[in-house]
Amino acid sequence: MKKKYSLKEIFIYLDKLYKCDPAIVGEIIIDKYSVCEAIGKSGKEPVMVIKEGTDYKILGGSGALANNLSNFCKNVGLISDIGAKSDQITKHCKAIKNLQTNFFIKKRTSIIKKTKFVNVHNHSKYFGSYEIDDRKLDSEEENKFLNILKKRINSFDFILVADYDHGLITKKIHNFLIKSKKKIICTLQLNSSNIAYHDILKLNGSDLLVVNSNELLNFYKRKTNTRDIIKLSKKFIKDHKYKNLIVTLGQNGSYYFNKKSFYHFPAITNKVSGDKIGSGDTFLVLASIGFMLNLHPQVLMMLGTLASSFNL
Repeated sequence: MKKKYSLKEIFIYLDKLYKCDPAIVGEIIIDKYSVCEAIGKSGKEPVMVIKEGTDYKILGGSGALANNLSNFCKNVGLISDIGAKSDQITKHCKAIKNLQTNFFIKKRTSIIKKTKFVNVHNHSKYFGSYEIDDRKLDSEEENKFLNILKKRINSFDFILVADYDHGLITKKIHNFLIKSKKKIICTLQLNSSNIAYHDILKLNGSDLLVVNSNELLNFYKRKTNTRDIIKLSKKFIKDHKYKNLIVTLGQNGSYYFNKKSFYHFPAITNKVSGDKIGSGDTFLVLASIGFMLNLHPQVLMMLGTLASSFNL
């Protein structure tokens, strides 16, 4: 990479992005970490006993994407729903520079909060506890969402869609975004809540889809016997309307596909440790920046890989 591109050249491109105005559309999540220490097995029951320590909360989901993107762009829009008790979200969002928020209320719904109980010594996770209401928007809420998008979408240069599949982005919203003629970059997350019905074709026709290998394999589950990511990715980009596809494979790096060719960029290290949650979203932000700057696929994957390595 050093023989082909200079860091100075890449930084010049990144500086150009500062004048770009992107918007993030997706669910905001509060990630809570409860730092604990294992005491051992209960004396009376076959369960692990932990000693609770300190807690801390960070902005996750589309909020984390907005936080990262605000470091590179002069104006960043965040369009999402918030529950009735939204003080935590507004407090976090006010602390993000260059961020403009457009929220509407999802009635009778609390903030999406995902709590991880982690080992005080190495930050490995014991287990998780989620507070989620996956109810889809009703017609009134959906119209409020659409009205915000119709009013604001032309003021943005591109739209980054982070669909965590917790009921925010309906089929009507998907269709509107695809028909908006804006550059659409999307990720459609596979998680414990949607594993039975996860669908990476929701935003078929977008300019760039970023998925991990598990999400692609889940899509082809029982449709084919092969688990060859390159073959499946080539088939996927050929059969569907997405213009470009990035598949991340953790310690095996990432691949970029379009209708004509594909490229690979290796992982920086195969000794991944720490909390990997959010690494894909961090990769997404920097890869999206590179994509919008028309950087070579290997360069944009390099940016995403470097950024996600700092997330661990």
